[in-house]
Amino acid sequence: MFKRFAVIAIFVFCCCGLFAAPWFTQGSRRRPETMLVIGNYNSPFILAETYHALTNQPYLRIMQDGRIYLVMPKLIRGIAPRELAGVIDSFGLKRIVIIGDERYVSAEFEKSLRKTNTKATPIVRIYGENWIRVAEELDSLLNIGHLAGNFRENVHQASIRTQPAQLRRLRKPAAPEAQPAEVEAPAAVEAQPVAKEAAPAPAPAAPAADALPVDPVPAK
Repeated sequence: MFKRFAVIAIFVFCCCGLFAAPWFTQGSRRRPETMLVIGNYNSPFILAETYHALTNQPYLRIMQDGRIYLVMPKLIRGIAPRELAGVIDSFGLKRIVIIGDERYVSAEFEKSLRKTNTKATPIVRIYGENWIRVAEELDSLLNIGHLAGNFRENVHQASIRTQPAQLRRLRKPAAPEAQPAEVEAPAAVEAQPVAKEAAPAPAPAAPAADALPVDPVPAK
């Protein structure tokens, strides 16, 4: 009788844990504690990906046009601004860390994030021009270990991967100018039927890593 009760109790506990912890189904074995917020720029993106690879913790990626993406271990999904508060609250986070100054994540977004922060989750921002130092400060704040070193290596590898393509573009000879050709008078164009209204655009796809803009110019 006791064994049967114990088995039922364990089964119920596991089921409740799975339903109450959707992050577990997304490939993470740890409850989300810290969510990074980054702009769509090269250095913070590499730092967030390095952090994500070490911890399986989520981060928000804010695009230049205002789109918001939630990055999780096995899921990248677009988030409407009206959904952001509910998504953040569902995690039960200990803290939210904004990476970079207002050139990377605007003060307006931080203000709206604090306004919708119904659970009063602490929100901090890490400033800095030297991204190695920013990585070290984040590593010290979260006590991750190896974050700064891995970030430095990832930045180096990224520069190696992009440099040859940049050199090829710089060294590519200019194409010869085309000679102007005689232009014939355009023929009469038949009236075209009016196109039907386009169907609603689908949900935005996950952002491509190779579409990152460069970092803003450092402040003097």
